[in-house]
Amino acid sequence: MDNKIIRVLWIIVGFLLTGLCSVVSAQETGFTPTYNPELTLSKTINHIKIDGRLDDAEWAGASRADNFAEHYPGDQTRPPVETEAYITYDEDNLYVAFVCHDAPGTIRASICERDKIPNDDYVRLCLDTYGDAAWAYVFYVNPYGIQNDAMWASLGGEDIGYDLIWESAGIITDSGYQVEMAIPFASLRFSREGNQIWKVDFWRNHPRDVQSEYSWAAYDRDENCWPCQWGTMSGISGVTPGRGIEITPAVVGYQSGALGEGSSQGDFVNDDAKGDMSLWAKYGISTNATVEMTLNPDFSQIEADAGQIDVNTTFALFYPERRPFFQEGNDIFRTPMRTLYTRAINDPEFAGKATVRLGRASIGYLIAQDRRSDIYLPSGERSFRVPSGRSTSNILRIVQTVANGSQIGLVVTDQRFEGGRSNSTITSDGRFRIAPSLRAVYQVSVSHVSESFDTELTGFIPNPDSLWDGKHTRAFDGESFWGSRNYALIRWWTSDWNVSIDYMAAHPAFHDYIALVRQNDYHNTQTVIGHFIRPETGLFETINPHIRADAEWDWDGKRKHTTYELCLWTRLRKAQASFYSQFVGTSENFGGKQYDDTWYVYQDATFSISDPVQFYAAVTYGHRIARRQETLGRILDLNLSLDLKLNDRILVQQWMDYAHANDIESGDELFDGFIWRTRLNYQVSKPLAVRLVVEQDGFYETWRVDPLLTYRLNPFSVLYAGITCNYQRLETTVLNESSSYSTRLASRQFFVKLQYLFRL
Repeated sequence: MDNKIIRVLWIIVGFLLTGLCSVVSAQETGFTPTYNPELTLSKTINHIKIDGRLDDAEWAGASRADNFAEHYPGDQTRPPVETEAYITYDEDNLYVAFVCHDAPGTIRASICERDKIPNDDYVRLCLDTYGDAAWAYVFYVNPYGIQNDAMWASLGGEDIGYDLIWESAGIITDSGYQVEMAIPFASLRFSREGNQIWKVDFWRNHPRDVQSEYSWAAYDRDENCWPCQWGTMSGISGVTPGRGIEITPAVVGYQSGALGEGSSQGDFVNDDAKGDMSLWAKYGISTNATVEMTLNPDFSQIEADAGQIDVNTTFALFYPERRPFFQEGNDIFRTPMRTLYTRAINDPEFAGKATVRLGRASIGYLIAQDRRSDIYLPSGERSFRVPSGRSTSNILRIVQTVANGSQIGLVVTDQRFEGGRSNSTITSDGRFRIAPSLRAVYQVSVSHVSESFDTELTGFIPNPDSLWDGKHTRAFDGESFWGSRNYALIRWWTSDWNVSIDYMAAHPAFHDYIALVRQNDYHNTQTVIGHFIRPETGLFETINPHIRADAEWDWDGKRKHTTYELCLWTRLRKAQASFYSQFVGTSENFGGKQYDDTWYVYQDATFSISDPVQFYAAVTYGHRIARRQETLGRILDLNLSLDLKLNDRILVQQWMDYAHANDIESGDELFDGFIWRTRLNYQVSKPLAVRLVVEQDGFYETWRVDPLLTYRLNPFSVLYAGITCNYQRLETTVLNESSSYSTRLASRQFFVKLQYLFRL
């Protein structure tokens, strides 16, 4: 890369630092935020009706939290609007209310599906019921009472797939909006001690030109432990945490059809209508131990995965988990480097989970019997998919919280396949809070693979007789071997600086199928240094220049790549706008060929122009390796998304991903295509929603059309009715043997699914 360009970029970064580092944040006079506040609750005798009106007499005796501070973008300053929270309880529920003062016409709110409110005004209740900063419940409610809930864990942050049963309501008033919540103690886990002492905080999200956040507890930006800074709540006694039996039966009916075997001129064949039943049961053995199991589960997804462009990757794609059984409680299985990818369990006929909490220790166990499992064989430059039939997987996780959010843990996984193949791993990991701004993380894993003799599976592997470590072949030829993977990180994060150094390594023999480990045979080290500048006034709210450098070698010490990055992230005080600029230069050896002059520039922009319009755009352009063609190309990637809220019930979402490449030397086109996805959602009422998804894949010339009707009483009691239609552009041959192309319905399925939760 031309050194002049690099010098110009450094001059720009240096100018920003020089011109803005003199800005000193001053705490607003006349306002004193409250650090680590305290509340003592009193018990009410009668239940409170949850309607958002706060007119029940029981609220008069509730404890009050006020004096909220703006912790973003301001640093513990007085918010422009007032907020009060009220909290009390009876023998069954914890009751919380928020009164949020504001001009009614400025409030952003939607009547939408639960868990779909991130762009709205909302309030948030945070509860650490054990007070050890290891994990916590988070409850969100928007001004219309629409819910969102999550499980926060010190390893991995928030899990938005976590669902609980609780009650909420909200109304917009002449002076702002009000929210009420009733959270059953039966939905929570906490100790059986007579007097409960919990960590708690109350938050308010206030999205206008800036996405402002206010909270009851004030925060020190040099302290990285989030729950450590919450308030303390006492006074709860005589209540019982969740236990008992929950049973969720499900009935599924469907009718499928597809083009017959042969060419596109085949008839469309409709199968007979079919049905199936499944069962999901959960038993609270005690207040700290829960067992779950599911028989013949319907683990199909109601909404198919969004398409991903894969024309320039040699590794398996990663998709998020959307199946409720695997989503709920998965926080305990998180590690710094992934040790469990539940999507690797494709079609289980049985699955079970158990979680136990003993003091500061948490134990999780997962077992699943899968009808069809895929193996992804990793290497230094690509992964290989091998369909491997039936398997049984066992995963054990133990986590011990030691102090102030620090944790150590152990993971043991074992996956046994039909035919005698197996893959087992044992992992030790830890996360340590050395100081308020200093963290250290490690992970050490050892794997063992025992192969079977299987010529059929060997046929899926390119060059199966090649040696990947000088001793073992890629073929399934009965070999047995051990491997290891290591990770270490130290990070210093303050209000002004972010500095991190990490190291990762994976031996060529390291395999972990249940974790979808896609790459091995490497040593990698990287360093990041960043600085935060927060001007008090002007257009820029935050300016964050940072640099990153990393280098990678294979296990034999051969340099694979060296990368340096110059980055600048900015957030404005208008339209919630943010921009990220990046220049990346790389020297890389790929496919046995050295590429010394690869580079690219990246730019993205995010806007919330108004309540109805959210927009995102990203473009990447440069001289990069076309990895499937193993040549240097001029490559352009474009990503666009638009959220358009037509009213408070109708949301249109649009995504488009585009990729194009030409060979630098010949000019030949290497690839060109797009994926276009539209999602239309109409919320008829709080329980009833109608949704339509249309997706076009320009690479494979396919269309997918998925209409769906949903009636949801709670996260676990739902009725679905929908259609999935897949269209494809196919060749048609006429009598004179000339060919033409037409788009035809390739497959279609009607389905109805009903599931209902019974609590015994």
